[in-house]
Parts: sequence; C-alpha cells; structure tokens
Amino acid sequence: MSLRSRVPVALTAAAAAVLVGATAAGAEDRAIEITGVSFSVAHVDVTSGDADVVLTWTVTDVDPAALEVSGSVELRQFAGATAVGATTFIPYDAVLVGVAPGEAPRATSRVHLPVPRYGSTSEAVWRVTKLTAHDGNGNFRALRGDGVAEFGVTQLVETDGPVLDQIALAPGQNAKVVDTGGGVTLDYRITASDLQAGLWKGRLTLAGPDGRRVSSLFSVASDGRHLTCGFGSLINNIYDRVECAAQVDIPAGTPAGTWTPARLALTDQAGNTRILNHLSGPAITVTAA
Repeated sequence: MSLRSRVPVALTAAAAAVLVGATAAGAEDRAIEITGVSFSVAHVDVTSGDADVVLTWTVTDVDPAALEVSGSVELRQFAGATAVGATTFIPYDAVLVGVAPGEAPRATSRVHLPVPRYGSTSEAVWRVTKLTAHDGNGNFRALRGDGVAEFGVTQLVETDGPVLDQIALAPGQNAKVVDTGGGVTLDYRITASDLQAGLWKGRLTLAGPDGRRVSSLFSVASDGRHLTCGFGSLINNIYDRVECAAQVDIPAGTPAGTWTPARLALTDQAGNTRILNHLSGPAITVTAA
C-alpha cells in the first residue's frame, strides 16, 4: 500500500456514521464518549487516479479537568470478510472546546486516508477497526469492531509479488561473529520494491551447519508515530520501496559454522507472495568463544 503524495480527487456525498456492531473496550471510564464517526464518502473509485478520504469524529469529555484528548485510528482493507495488508495507524491530538453553558467540552477531529489504487480484489471495503481517545486524566474510551465506520472502494487488481532489490548486512553487523554461549542474533537488511500495492511483510530463512535452518519474520508496522519494517528500521511512510530489518536468532548450543541466506518470502499489501530460493546474500560465520 503506497502512501506517496497523492493528487486529491473530489469527495462525494458524506457517508453516515455507522456505530451498529461497534463495541467499546472494557475497563473504560464513561467520562469520554466518541460519536459521529463517518467517512467523507460512501464509495470511491481509484482505478483512474488517487483519492484522499477524510474520517471525522467527535470526542466529548465530562471531566472538568480535561483540556485535550489524544488517541489513534486504526484502519484496514477487507476483501469480503478477509483483512488484507497491514493496518494503517494514524495518531491524533485535539483540544477540547466548550460549546455552550452546561454542555461538556468536545473536540472534532479529522484524519486523511490516502486510498491505494491497487488491491487483491476489484471491489473492497476500508474499515475503521479501532478508534481510541484518552485525556491524560485517566479517562479512556475505545471503539472497535467491524461496525465503527467504513467505505467501499473500486480499485485495480495487483497479481505480482514484490521484487527483491538487495540483501545486505545491517550497519555494524560483522561477517564473523563469536558466540560466547548465549546464542547470537544475525542482523540483515532486506530491500524490496512493489510499485503497485507496496510491501507488507516477509520471512528470511538462513541455512547453516549440518543442514540447520532458522527464520525471521518482518513486516510493516507502526510504533505510534512512525512506520517501521522490522525492529528499528524507519521507512518514512513509503511502502513501494522499503528497507526492512530481518534479525535472525541463532540459538545457544548451535554448532559453529557459516550461515547463508537461503530463502526469502515477500508479500505485498494485496496479499501476493513471491518466494525466492538460492539467494546470493552475504554469509556470516559464527564461531564458539
């Protein structure tokens, strides 16, 4: 799913808020209410160009000490009942404002979702899967479930998996490592491209001594403010060419020897997977202390 800069298109009739079926998380303070959750469109067609859809909601807080609220929105595309691609995570902050004497302060927030042009099916649905709000005074509220809000999308179908650009050692990773007895972690960087749907996740497998194999998973995720792919690898909100951290653990007691990239599975945001064998990535030799 690419989040590159997009040319906005005209937004059509507003979609009504849909709260039927949404559930509130447990252990919450009812001082906060979230209402009026709605997208700016009921449906959008991105087959001929990019689109930017706006999500709006209102948070009301009856705590007189509360001055502002913050939280996050989580969105995901669904093909039928199946979730496809990574969760889109958007944080927000808003100042509470009094609207009339005797009424609780409220804040209306808006976030923009650049709608990707490519997916696994020609018709799909984007849904808010979770929406949270907290005020810093211990009051918290969350809506989650399929009924929070959604809009339909007509999109182009992507059928090809991502392309591997490079496998390299991470900065600071030596080609020779000494295991002092507790096992070691081998740190690789995987760079892959998918100009249509964008990279979602992958699995790197290393082949080692005596036919042993170990694997590591990596995926596009949010740490709250930034997109990452693998531990500590910022990707600057770009999905179409991504450098991911693949950190592979070699367990304690494993015989000394050389580990070489042997297999790589790459999956894009539309769910297409490309499997690569007989890789030519750099080897790392592990010796005992």
